[in-house]
Amino acid sequence: MAEISKTKAGTWQVRVFLGRDATGRKIRHTETCDPHEAAKAYAAAKETERNRHAFVEPSKESLGAYVDRYLDGLSADGTRKRTVHGYRALVRRWIHLDQRKKGSRTGAKGRAAQGCPNLGCLAIQQSNR
Repeated sequence: MAEISKTKAGTWQVRVFLGRDATGRKIRHTETCDPHEAAKAYAAAKETERNRHAFVEPSKESLGAYVDRYLDGLSADGTRKRTVHGYRALVRRWIHLDQRKKGSRTGAKGRAAQGCPNLGCLAIQQSNR
């Protein structure tokens, strides 16, 4: 259930209950909206996402850091070294994760994604089919 309350600044705060963590503490997503109708619409949309199990809490982690952490986890879980190496090669081949400034170009085949703040630059090569 979502809670909507008015803040001291006159905006509306939406709190959506997502469940409980391993220790039993409540996990909530909080967002500030204005006007009240926008807060109600946001709350309804987030509750629908939660009920469909489609809600994902936003993260400040870059895509490159997430991919590295995921692949390192595969190594720790016992996935063969050769398999993880192949996955890393696929990421290098098809998804270019680097720290270029937003709007920089990666060449004629691919362009850096613009407007994605937490991903660094992400460029996907186009295949020559």
